[in-house]
Amino acid sequence: FSIDESHETFVKLWPNPSSNGWNISSDKTLTEIKVISINGQEVYLSKPNLAEFYVENSQIPEGVYIIVVNENIYLRAVK
Repeated sequence: FSIDESHETFVKLWPNPSSNGWNISSDKTLTEIKVISINGQEVYLSKPNLAEFYVENSQIPEGVYIIVVNENIYLRAVK
């Protein structure tokens, strides 16, 4: 039995919590980044097509958010 690791994606988000923005980096291209409130409202969307990206969050209210990367990677972020 073996595990195919070729489909794994490593994503890093920092600083967390943050008052100005989050840095997101990946070993693969970040094709889409969404910030979703805990109420399910999308508050930010970007399609950077980069391996590293900065999400400006100064216009987002304080709270806990889910960051959705490339439609299938979920990260918890606090502002």
